[in-house]
Amino acid sequence: MAKKSFDLGDSLASILGKVSESGTEQIEYIPLERLVSDERNFYSMDGVEELAANIELVGLQQPLRVRPGEQPAGSEAPFYGIISGHRRAAALRILAKEAPERWKTVPCIVETASGSPELQELRLIMANADTRKMSSADLARQAERVQELLYKLKEQGVEFPGRMRDHVAEACRVSKTKLAELKIIRDKLTNPEIRWYWDNGKLNQAQALAIAQAEPYVQAALCTYVGADQLPGSAAWSIESKIRTIKKISERSCKHAGDLAEHCKNCDVMLDRVFRNRNAYSACEYHCCGDCPEMTRCKTVCEFYREEAEKRKMAEKVKKAEERMQEKARENGAIDVTRKIWTRFGELRRSKGLSAEDCCKARGDSFIRSYHGEDWHEEMEGPKAKITEHTAVPWTNSMQADDVQKLVKTADLFGVSCDYLLGRTDEKEPASALISVDERYPKEGQYVIAYTRHFVAIPSVYFRASFMDCTEKSVANNRLTGIEYWSPRPQLPDGKKWPGQETIEELTEKRST
Repeated sequence: MAKKSFDLGDSLASILGKVSESGTEQIEYIPLERLVSDERNFYSMDGVEELAANIELVGLQQPLRVRPGEQPAGSEAPFYGIISGHRRAAALRILAKEAPERWKTVPCIVETASGSPELQELRLIMANADTRKMSSADLARQAERVQELLYKLKEQGVEFPGRMRDHVAEACRVSKTKLAELKIIRDKLTNPEIRWYWDNGKLNQAQALAIAQAEPYVQAALCTYVGADQLPGSAAWSIESKIRTIKKISERSCKHAGDLAEHCKNCDVMLDRVFRNRNAYSACEYHCCGDCPEMTRCKTVCEFYREEAEKRKMAEKVKKAEERMQEKARENGAIDVTRKIWTRFGELRRSKGLSAEDCCKARGDSFIRSYHGEDWHEEMEGPKAKITEHTAVPWTNSMQADDVQKLVKTADLFGVSCDYLLGRTDEKEPASALISVDERYPKEGQYVIAYTRHFVAIPSVYFRASFMDCTEKSVANNRLTGIEYWSPRPQLPDGKKWPGQETIEELTEKRST
């Protein structure tokens, strides 16, 4: 028997179309109770309630396609098997519960059963394919069944030139690439939990393909640590990222396994930490416990590094304690400096007979603020003042650009140096200021720089009502003459003394007594 040539794109459509051309189709109103669903229908029945609401609003816009079925025993009326319109029939049954008289009969196109069972099922598939929006899962099931039917037709003598995959793609009206991806999903999406979401149209093709291309243990890990119910709400790229993370952690080698190259025994714990709160950073994704920066804060360190984690934790505690002590010392130092500044400020203010308003006016402010923005008061100048590391200094309210000018104006007001105002020296006069002897003389025993009328600078000490030479060779033994100006010497670092300073201090003490 010669094989028949069979062009699927045209010939199958023409064969299926011969039913109407030969007058084997007719429209009849058939009682709804006599319509039986075809058990070979594999399409999803989702959205029946919405379809029922639409039919109630606008009516049934398209008749069902049926063929005469087997007549049940004891029944005189014929029954019909549904070829196309399973969802519409289900929707009509819902409506018939509320209005049985209105939906008692249904308009149907009645086909006469002709051709082989395989050809009849192809008609069923093609009829449903044209009347519904199919999910990717429906399309995959359709492609699988069409391929089986075409192979059976081939065994019956129908010849298919070329590859069968191309004919299946043409029959299902999809690209060959899409058909190949659907086959990957159908064959490799093996996890039953995830497969349920795919079969029910909850996962789109991109999501399902990303999961199907992963190993079975990765699919199981997605269910365990991410949750199968979370996958439909994740984009395909996000699922791919989760898969990479699972593979990276699960395939991580244990550094303590040596040549055995065992996988990390702590990977389950790490996966749980990573996916428990996916929006938060977890070092488990990038580090072994041995080099993890969060080792001291982690409660699930593997058995090989628990002792090391405890050691590091103790070291961190000691370091933090030392840092707290240093910070406390710094705060106490700042408090001491601030207290000294306020005390000196009060002494200078009282010695000049100035009020707070006078000080504010001289520096260009309306008021002085102190601790936490409170207005200045005399208690700030006392030894029992409540000073903290946040207490402001007397000449500034905040760290503004003109604070330096305020400091200078305050120093000029009191006739002292900024260093003295800040507590850096006990010498009131600025070291660089030239003071005329006609204005005043230094105090007894004060180290100064004396200047002759020709502005020759000579180290000196003001002793016995005269400027005395104070060099390494002559310690206050020779009187200096012709001195017109003088200035205080800069303060030396702690432990340093000027030449002959001890001798001068001893002589000064004897004179004072």
